[in-house]
Order: sequence, then C-alpha cells, then structure tokens
Amino acid sequence: MDYPKTYIYNKGDQTRDFGFMYPVIVKASDSISFFQNPFEGMNKAYVAHSEEEFNQIISDVYSHGYEKSMIIQDFIPGEDDHMRVLTCYSDQNAKVKMMCLGHVLLEEHTPKGIGNHAAIITEYEEEYRPKPEPELTVEVTTPTTEGTQADPVKPVTPSVQPKPKKRKNVSISNVTGARTYSIENEQDIDEFLAEMKQKLLKELEENTVITLS
Repeated sequence: MDYPKTYIYNKGDQTRDFGFMYPVIVKASDSISFFQNPFEGMNKAYVAHSEEEFNQIISDVYSHGYEKSMIIQDFIPGEDDHMRVLTCYSDQNAKVKMMCLGHVLLEEHTPKGIGNHAAIITEYEEEYRPKPEPELTVEVTTPTTEGTQADPVKPVTPSVQPKPKKRKNVSISNVTGARTYSIENEQDIDEFLAEMKQKLLKELEENTVITLS
C-alpha cells in the first residue's frame, strides 16, 4: 500500500534534505510525550512550506521539553475525503489480528485536533485486499544412478481423516423380541437373517456402529 515518503528526525539532526521537496508535514512520533510539554501556538501537526518554517517549528517543539523524534512526511494535497485510514488490532505479542480499512469523510481542523478523523465509513476496496499467500509446493527428488532418468513424482494429496463414528449398544433380545424361531433348513436361516437385517437397519443411524450383546 502506498504511503507518503517519510523521514524520522531526531533532536539535533542537521539534515534538511529529506529526499522530498517542501511543503512537508511535521508531527511528533510520541503524541503523549508531546502534549505533556505544551507551549503557545502548539499544533498536533504542522505544514512547513520552507526550510525557515521547518527550523522554527523544530525550535519551538524541542525548546519546551519534548525529546522524542519527529516524523517528516511529503505533503500530499487533497481534501479530507481523499484519504484512507487503516486501523489494526494487535494482541499482547504485537501480532496483528484484524485490520479495517476506512474512507475518511471529514477531519478535525482545530490546532490540537488536526489529523484526527471526525467521520469514517468502512468500504471494501479490492486493490487494498491482502494478497493470498502462495500455496506451498513440496518437491521430492528420486535418487538416480548415472545413465538413468528419475521417475516422475506424483503430487501428494493430503489424506482426509474420516469422521469418528459413535457406538450404539443393541441387545439381541430387543432385536428378536419375544418370538421363538424354529430353524429346520437353509430356507429358514435365510428368512431369519432377512428379518434380522430389516430390524437392524431400523436401529442403524448415520455414522453409527452397532454393538450386539
């Protein structure tokens, strides 16, 4: 994602060539420490149109107790609604867990509030969507002897673990009921088994294993 050219300025730095031209944005890197050292004419952010204006801003800031670095950025002209803001939510290990891109509609313009967003709407913009990580490709090399060609390696398809089945205990007496069977020949056996099959099918549920006892 594109962002303005930036230079980190530290107290006592004599550099005035930031790699981009005036006007430039000047703001404190640590806003808490900055506002703990107030002075007349203090702004949350400044626009310096020349080196003389930049020197005056730096002198005012560092002569009133602020010691941290300043952020110098290339000034990008445009209205408030030309901006986008990316808000990131991180865990205790500083790992980003969620991001939300917002379209700025209006900013505050008071001296100590300039740059703060007063109205934002969330929009989906494809060009700013994170690109998916490339799929991991594993190359397997088959050892060969001189004068022979390695066999082509077939891609390995990850095995799908079957869903574990639940067990259901069924008593044989519940299946046969109170009926008594008389077995005299092979036909009687077939009829008995067919009847048991129908009764067991009624007991059988999806993803279930029946245990007869």
